[in-house]
Amino acid sequence: MKDLPGEIEAACEVLAGETVTIKDLSELIYNSYSPESAWAVYKLLQDNLYLTGSIEAIQVRTKAEYEEEKAARLSKENEALSWQAFLDRITTGALIAEDTSRLRDLTDFACKKSSSSRILKELGMSESIEKAHALLLKLGIWDSTFNPYVLRSGLSGQVTYPTCGELTAEPRRDLTYLEAFAIDDEGNTDPDDAISIEGDKLWIHVADVAALVVPDCPMDLIARKQAANLYLPEKTIHMLPPKVTEIFGLGLQENSPALSFKVTLDNHGAIKDVEVVISTVKVTRLTYTQAQARLEQSPLREILVMTKLYRKNRVAHQASQIAFPEVKIKVIDGKVDIKLFPELDSKELVADAMIMAGEAAARFAIDNKILFPYVTQPPPEKYETPTDLAGMFAYRRKLRSSEIK
Repeated sequence: MKDLPGEIEAACEVLAGETVTIKDLSELIYNSYSPESAWAVYKLLQDNLYLTGSIEAIQVRTKAEYEEEKAARLSKENEALSWQAFLDRITTGALIAEDTSRLRDLTDFACKKSSSSRILKELGMSESIEKAHALLLKLGIWDSTFNPYVLRSGLSGQVTYPTCGELTAEPRRDLTYLEAFAIDDEGNTDPDDAISIEGDKLWIHVADVAALVVPDCPMDLIARKQAANLYLPEKTIHMLPPKVTEIFGLGLQENSPALSFKVTLDNHGAIKDVEVVISTVKVTRLTYTQAQARLEQSPLREILVMTKLYRKNRVAHQASQIAFPEVKIKVIDGKVDIKLFPELDSKELVADAMIMAGEAAARFAIDNKILFPYVTQPPPEKYETPTDLAGMFAYRRKLRSSEIK
């Protein structure tokens, strides 16, 4: 049906702001009330430019309302044309500066900040973060060195640290007479634990960060948000300000403040006694390879005897033994470097000492009725002792998740 000729704008100007019937409008616009004129008015109502409301009560827009609606439609139409031109530029790879804000749709989706992408959808592509990532690389928005996993995990790639204060003087046990060793991977910059031995007592020293970072202070709030140091191939995002590492990193200064656990084992390797002190220690830093070369020399020889006895006791009580190959992935000068760490007794020494320290802290808290979050792991339904890599992987999948009690 062709549109009927009529005086639409004149009629609306006369009736602006009024509520009228379809009959009144038909007669005023088309000079007659007929099925054709009634249908023409109905289409005007559906178009919603001149008229609003319902068929029973039609409201005529004022001139200001009409101009506003017309401008909104024009803007929407221009936006649609602009958006289509933007999609065309994505297809051809000819982006312009004005496209930056619109590409946020794609980067947010690729970083898991949104659950869908209008760009991918309207380009007919599957909505997956892999597709989004690939498109961002193709467009040159990201390059191959950009690591999106920090943002995908809800973390910040940049941390603004509060000012770090100075360590206040407090009474500390002087343990600088002990040979203490911080044993870490080559290139480690934040040593936070060390080991020494005194007769039949094993000392495990931990960086005493709590001496400066007190509960609810600005540094504590930042640290709780970060939860841990984030070690990425291309950089490390620290939980605490670098100044804290300078002060508390064991072996970075001549003497270091520490929280020290003195552990006594019985003849079977079970923890018999625990003493906890705040201390000052003098630490020598070693790599695992350097420590391995000194395991037959005192005092690392005696430390290894104690940690092996402790491990033997844990295994006797059905501690799960799983050893996967360990690699370190770094980006050096834009190139990915993957280094396989050898299996060393020095690594097991440190691992056993740290487990011992954790158990010692838990026993100390229980004995002294200290409120403490205990991380435990329920025993497996069936204890197994796999020796090959596939068997260990399958066994680990059967283990239940740890629990905080």
